[in-house]
Amino acid sequence: MRWKKVLWGCLFVGILGLLSRPWAEGSSFLHWFDAKGFRPQGNVEIYDERNIFHYIDGEAEVYFGFGFRSLHSRVYRSAKSGALIRVDAYEMASPQAAAGVFGRYASPGGRRLKGLGEGAWTDGHVVLFHRGRFFVRIWSEASLEAVQDPTLGEMKEVAGLLDKALEGANLGDRGPLSGTSEP
Repeated sequence: MRWKKVLWGCLFVGILGLLSRPWAEGSSFLHWFDAKGFRPQGNVEIYDERNIFHYIDGEAEVYFGFGFRSLHSRVYRSAKSGALIRVDAYEMASPQAAAGVFGRYASPGGRRLKGLGEGAWTDGHVVLFHRGRFFVRIWSEASLEAVQDPTLGEMKEVAGLLDKALEGANLGDRGPLSGTSEP
């Protein structure tokens, strides 16, 4: 009888652990995203409405207000400079929702970027754009492993590569980029 309680306790703790951690790397489009000139560092992290607070404590409500579905996050290292660049791709309920999040963060203090996504903006330290139902934030990954901070040019280069991948992908409702399957 005691072993059943132990078994149920272990099962309960295991399920709680799975719910609070990012999903497996293989379920993200960033797993197969080829950022030429930038090497992936570590695993892809995927968050949903149950565990997003582990990543963006205090900001999640903004995304929930626009129909947040998931966040796909990965760090890339520039082969040229060694700089670390984080890509955060937020999957929203619709293209209009992704544009809404973009509008919330693209403040007058920066400048619009042409030729990237359906709208793009930078303040020199971060690049934001939206394409289909994705809002994307590309920024410096602060780390002791970073050789230097990425340049705006490096961040725009990663943004351009990801934008082309999103543009050519099936961005329909819960299509291949949603974490449900790989190409």
